[in-house]
Amino acid sequence: MSSRDIIVIGASCGGVEALSKIVSYFQKDFKAKIFIVQHIPKGLSVLDQILSGKGALQALHPEDGETMRPGVIYIAPPNRHLLINENHLRVIHGPRENRMRPSIDVLFRSAAGYCTTRVIAVLLTGYLDDGVSGLAAVKRCGGIAIVQDPAEAEAPEMPQTAISKVKIDHVLPLEGIAKKIIALSGESAGAPSDVPEDIMTDIRNSEYNIPDLDEMEKLGRRTPFTCPECGGVMWKRDNEPIARYVCHTGHSFTEKSLLEGQSKVIEYSLWKAIRHLEERVKILRTMAEGDREKGKSESAKGFGIKADDLKYHADIIRDFIMSGKLTSLGEGKVAESVR
Repeated sequence: MSSRDIIVIGASCGGVEALSKIVSYFQKDFKAKIFIVQHIPKGLSVLDQILSGKGALQALHPEDGETMRPGVIYIAPPNRHLLINENHLRVIHGPRENRMRPSIDVLFRSAAGYCTTRVIAVLLTGYLDDGVSGLAAVKRCGGIAIVQDPAEAEAPEMPQTAISKVKIDHVLPLEGIAKKIIALSGESAGAPSDVPEDIMTDIRNSEYNIPDLDEMEKLGRRTPFTCPECGGVMWKRDNEPIARYVCHTGHSFTEKSLLEGQSKVIEYSLWKAIRHLEERVKILRTMAEGDREKGKSESAKGFGIKADDLKYHADIIRDFIMSGKLTSLGEGKVAESVR
């Protein structure tokens, strides 16, 4: 009988310190396989070096197709999703989920689909709600869900959302999480559970195995919303603890991350509009100056009025962007940097 030997951990803002504390409790004889997604920006990551120096286990950024080994900490590289696929790993540039790559949901869901009852999933500090859908998938497949005590978390929003939306097995401080992982990893996982088809479809989407439209219709309700990443039609998924929207190419959003994605697209469009407006102002004022020099005072005046009107509206749009009202959700924020 298999043991609970698959440990998946997700973290965002404040995660480096939290992860460092947890892995410091693992000794050389700890034989579980550990997989981590820490939200990080594009570029280089030294999280493998940091975690290798905090405990007795080796931490590394794996290659695509690498075989899983016990007693090793596998960390998602920057701008790559980390997925578990039977006995090997996928490290891929798949579609973003919740505007993140790597995404916690992608890791958790793949573990649930391929390892079912063997999985212990841990969600730590962070903003917004990446990881909540993945935790629900772990629970549906018979795994264990653990969440950091929000009172201890640097950014409590992510664990708080998980507690409110998913039936969590344990809510613990970091020390308690580490000890619970060690205790649970020695237990029998029981027989593997059946995996719902919608979970496997999501896993395939994360690997860019794009489903046909008929399959999308079976998994949720088509909405009037469009994907901020690619502009495609979006479906609202069924069987989710938190509203989730998925486009045909695999981009996935909760409501909060969808609003964040829309705000990014809108802001880009508004800055572009400002640029074109200011270019028109410049052209109109040049035309007004040219007509004044030719003695055409009426047309010069008309061009000047149009230029002033456009400048007025460009300033209004600029002030709106600079106010922060477009990107503020009133609570939380997206944190993509390592702290």
